[in-house]
Amino acid sequence: MPLSGKVIDKDSDRKKTQYIVIHSTNSTAEDRGVEPTVKKGRAHFVIGRDGIIHKPRDIEDNFDHVGKMKNKRAKGKWNGDSDVSSTALGIEVAAKPGEEFTPEQYAALKSLVEALGEKYQIPKKNVLCHSQVGCITYKGRVQRFSKPDPANFDWSRIGFPNNYNLIDYDVLNGNMDANFINVIGSGKSSDFVGTTDAMFVGVKASQLLGKDSALSSKRSDRLTLDVASKRIEIVDYTVKKGDNLTTIAKRYGTDVSVIMDYNKMKSADLSVGQRIKVPKNYK
Repeated sequence: MPLSGKVIDKDSDRKKTQYIVIHSTNSTAEDRGVEPTVKKGRAHFVIGRDGIIHKPRDIEDNFDHVGKMKNKRAKGKWNGDSDVSSTALGIEVAAKPGEEFTPEQYAALKSLVEALGEKYQIPKKNVLCHSQVGCITYKGRVQRFSKPDPANFDWSRIGFPNNYNLIDYDVLNGNMDANFINVIGSGKSSDFVGTTDAMFVGVKASQLLGKDSALSSKRSDRLTLDVASKRIEIVDYTVKKGDNLTTIAKRYGTDVSVIMDYNKMKSADLSVGQRIKVPKNYK
């Protein structure tokens, strides 16, 4: 079945990734809409009521899951960015309208957000709910909150401050109508998602790499999800005199290319005292 999410750019993946947008399926079906959401590719990730993470799309897919400003009504806009979809990862969490997420879903979501946040260095203040970035044009005026999902979302369950309190600068500057409160990140390193000692707990990832999974074959995708599901161990390593990537990779049972991919290294050159992360026993 072809994916229904409208492709924004058929010739390229996202040029940058700066947001994570959390959605809810808002479905009254028994499985809360997991099956059609996965089949139609409405998000990069879909989390079932049991905490299982499904991945119907390539992690780099550039498609419309928030709403694009050129659409007549549905839009995705945040702090002057009028095309949130093209720089955002979308996560759908299965729930009925108004239904709270399960403990298993919160645990899976926390792990996934931490892994993606660390991979792309996404600030905590750029992890948002659909209701925060969705907007609609009515009688010539843009209004916030065209989308109500997710309902009753508890930011503390994923280890975040209440991001509902982030300043909506589009509203503040008079570019659209809505209510807003106040709080922004400080810009310190602690404001970034993902830490070296982040605990990845509670994820049921048995279907991620199974034969029925739509998981991308890209190793970088698999590595990110394997970290989220605690399938592999990441070793913090400080480079010593005489070290090179080949010897380090051999020592920890991995490949040079894996280390370079995970650390986003453009060169294999190392310097004494440099800190790198090594995926242990991973090829």
